[in-house]
Amino acid sequence: MPKLVKHQGKLIVEMPAIGWNHDEMPVLLDDLITEAATKSPLVIVDLSTSRIIPGSVLGVLVRNWQRLRNRGGNMVLIANDLQIDLAEAFKRKIEANCVKYPVDKAKGSAKKYTEYENRPPNQ
Repeated sequence: MPKLVKHQGKLIVEMPAIGWNHDEMPVLLDDLITEAATKSPLVIVDLSTSRIIPGSVLGVLVRNWQRLRNRGGNMVLIANDLQIDLAEAFKRKIEANCVKYPVDKAKGSAKKYTEYENRPPNQ
C-alpha cells in the first residue's frame, strides 16, 4: 500500500512495487496526497518501485497536481526505473479528460462524464 514517509525534511508518498488493489489504490493515494498537501506546498510522489501505473492512479495524480497548482503548490514525481514516459502518459490522460469533461459543460459541475455526452434520453 502507498505510505507517507519523511526523508530529509520532505514528505514523500511512496508507492508499492506490487500488490496494488486497483479499487482501493486511487482512494488511498488521493488521501495521502491530500494529507501531504496540508503539511507542505510541495508533494513528492515516488513511483520508482512501481511496475505499472494504472489509468485510475494517473487520474488521481493529475487531479491532485491541478489542485496543488491552483493553491500555489506543486507536485514532483520520481520514476527512476520505470520504462514509461511520464510526461507523455500525463499528456494522454489530460487529453482524455478534456474529451470526457469539456470545460464549457463541466466547469463547476460534479456530474459523471457520461452525463456530458450527447445521448438520446433513456440510453
